[in-house]
Amino acid sequence: AKSLAQKTREAHKAHDLLMACAIALYQQEQQKSVHEKRKGLQTICKVVEIEHRKVTGKSITLNHNTLQNLANGGRSKANFNATKAWLTQAEEKNIVGIVKEYGEWRFPVTHRRLKELVDEVCQTRLGDNFPVGGVGVNY
Repeated sequence: AKSLAQKTREAHKAHDLLMACAIALYQQEQQKSVHEKRKGLQTICKVVEIEHRKVTGKSITLNHNTLQNLANGGRSKANFNATKAWLTQAEEKNIVGIVKEYGEWRFPVTHRRLKELVDEVCQTRLGDNFPVGGVGVNY
């Protein structure tokens, strides 16, 4: 059984993939000449939703305003939030690997130790730009 967090991650990943397909289809439509009939944003969203439902049996709704923003060079919420993260994805994987290794040794990782690991990685990468107090107690 999958956790709720895992199901949410998978749903977001599927939504992002569908949105990427919709963006590609929208950009193809924009390549048509002015005299040819072009599909609009809402129509493209519906076409992609229906095709996905036929293939997978699962329904995912796409917002035409989000499609327009992303097609015009906007960033997704996930990409924007990733720029605010203390760790890069590679660093996150490294920390998770260390925590798993501690687990294999039957050595529990406390919140304090996790914070120390993250502080150490961030201090190495950011140097003087990293706050003296570290990432904070809610990390």
